[in-house]
Amino acid sequence: MHRTFVFLAFSFTSLFLFSYLLYHFSTPSTKYGGDGILRGIYFLFCLPTFFWLR
Repeated sequence: MHRTFVFLAFSFTSLFLFSYLLYHFSTPSTKYGGDGILRGIYFLFCLPTFFWLR
């Protein structure tokens, strides 16, 4: 039973990875189009994420 669940987890993870990569390689990237204070708040929120993912 454990072997079956491990196989299913691996299969679903592989399917998700394939679909994720397919989506991101087949669509154009988008840039944030906000102005004013919202732009600053957005980038302030993104800054810790950038350093965390390094």
